[in-house]
Parts: sequence; C-alpha cells; structure tokens
Amino acid sequence: MNGEPPQIEIAFWLDGELQLSRTCEIERFGFVPDVGDIIADEIHDPLKVRRRVFVPMIGERDIWWLVCDPLPDDAEIESLLVFDKEMRADLKQLEEEARIEEQQETALGLRKLALQRSKRPSHKKMLKEEFGESD
Repeated sequence: MNGEPPQIEIAFWLDGELQLSRTCEIERFGFVPDVGDIIADEIHDPLKVRRRVFVPMIGERDIWWLVCDPLPDDAEIESLLVFDKEMRADLKQLEEEARIEEQQETALGLRKLALQRSKRPSHKKMLKEEFGESD
C-alpha cells in the first residue's frame, strides 16, 4: 500500500465472462461495500455484492474487487432511488436556505457594528475630552 485509499472495481458475470461495470473511489461509498450490500444509482442497474477480494499492490493503489450479481427489475429499488433523489433535493434546498439566512444575519450584524462605530466619537476627540485639551 502506498498510503492512498484503495480504489473499488465493480464487476459482474455476463455470458460466462467477468465484465467490469465501473471503477469507484472509496469516498463514493465511505467504506468498502460488504457481501449482500446492494449498489444502486440512477445511471447503472442495481447490483448485489456476492464476493469481495482485496488485492494489495506495490507502488500503486490497492484494489478491492467486488463481484456482483445484477438484480432483476425491482420496483422497490426503483422507488428507493426516486425517494433518495427527492430527499437529496430537499436537503440541498434546506442547506441553501440556511446558507442564505446565515449570510443575511452576518450582513445585519456587520451593519449594526458599523452603525455603532459611526455613533461613537473618534479616538482623537475622546483623548481631547479626557485630558481637557482644546483646539
């Protein structure tokens, strides 16, 4: 291992031959999917992990090979993908609203601070008043 996180190669059997489905970074999942996990996204057909094999490399990134089985059309998985997409959109909207609100609060605080400073006498004027100096 060269200190980099391993990459994940996802493959499945088709007509007796192993086919590479895609290569993913570990950040995509946050961990290496385990046997029995279902990998599903909007682009690729859902796959169920049947086996996983770790291949240590010298001078290169280590590899986790996931051998998967394609899942037949499953309405429940499709509905979960739609639900996930909707939830992500809602979360993104909430985060954007919170970011705008925080920006507005910061701007209001800065305006209040600027107003307070503008009402305060200057340092020179304060020193003159304190020591009784006149112009």
